[in-house]
Amino acid sequence: MSLHLDYISDADAESRSIGAALVAQSSAEARICRLLAIFVASGFIFYLAVLTPEIVEQTRVLAIWWSALALLLLVGSPIVMGSAAFGHRTVLTQRAAITAALGYITMTALWPVAWNGQLLHEDPWIADFPGLAGLAAAIVWGSRRTIATLLGAIAAAEFANHLGRRSNHNVNAIPELLFYIGFCLMFVAAALMAIRTGRLLDASRAKVYSATAAAAASEARDIQRRRFAAMLHDWVLSTLLAASRSADAAQVRQQARLTLAKLDEIDSETESFDSASLLAHLRTAVNALEDTLPVQASTNSGEFRFPAVVVQAITDALREALRNSLLHAGVNAERRLQVSIEPGLVEVLLSDSGRGFDLDTIPPNRLGLRVSVIGRMERLEGGSAHIATQPGAGVVVRLTWRAP
Repeated sequence: MSLHLDYISDADAESRSIGAALVAQSSAEARICRLLAIFVASGFIFYLAVLTPEIVEQTRVLAIWWSALALLLLVGSPIVMGSAAFGHRTVLTQRAAITAALGYITMTALWPVAWNGQLLHEDPWIADFPGLAGLAAAIVWGSRRTIATLLGAIAAAEFANHLGRRSNHNVNAIPELLFYIGFCLMFVAAALMAIRTGRLLDASRAKVYSATAAAAASEARDIQRRRFAAMLHDWVLSTLLAASRSADAAQVRQQARLTLAKLDEIDSETESFDSASLLAHLRTAVNALEDTLPVQASTNSGEFRFPAVVVQAITDALREALRNSLLHAGVNAERRLQVSIEPGLVEVLLSDSGRGFDLDTIPPNRLGLRVSVIGRMERLEGGSAHIATQPGAGVVVRLTWRAP
């Protein structure tokens, strides 16, 4: 038999992953990319709608295969991109964005091949929006590939312009090319910076969430150490003291056997808890914050044993909920804790009569609620957390775990 805290070390791994998991649920970078995809898709559709007269007019100087393929790529891929972005389908959004960006460059580069040589009084319609190809690339790629895509789109558009326009409608190629680059690069750079800002925000939030989860894991270790210290005092030391004072060897042996049995129970709890040890664990966590809190317990779990990770998560969430109540409910608030333990089911109900609050005003990055209560329970398979409150009506926190 070995006395250890191995099961608590699982909290360290959890603290490293919980931040990334919570950020993934509400990623700022993902939201920015999704909004940019909707904007770019709308831009493609808008430009093509405005350019419809020119598109129809220029079909007379272009091969039919080129016009059909260009419209298919430059109308179809933006529609798919926008629809996928609305539906939060990230992979499909990215594929459609790549198709739109590379499709624009490909069709613009093929324009001279499909052109019959008849000069135009205006620009080729496809050369009017190369910046959208760069913006579409920014949704998926980093700055280097995005800028390379933008420059490729501008170069292809400028070549088609000077090849297809009448001489009296042409201008010097170099100034026009520089204007295209400067104008389009401004918007593409802004998009890249917005995405980078979202990525940095996600990284910062992940660090904060992980630090909060690590602090909760540290507190869980402290609670278990206190339980072990109490066990050592109540059983081990008392047995040694009895051995040093008592002449009744049989009584000392009996107490020693009981002590070893208790230590074996602690060792087995590193894997699972019965209802009594689960309740004791919850009481220890609560008493560390508020030793006068009344606890109403109902246990009827039989021989069912609860996984240590379940006990740890519920204990951490309960402790954070109680801490929030002590901080925000007010000095005159009354609190009550109800614990119900059945085979495969744990329900913990913490209520107070304090100030309460408006759930809609709580920001998504509120760490106490988001990380240590709701986030922790939702990450637990079979776990859930529900908070019911209104201003002036107190708070009720319900933590539930059902065996999968």
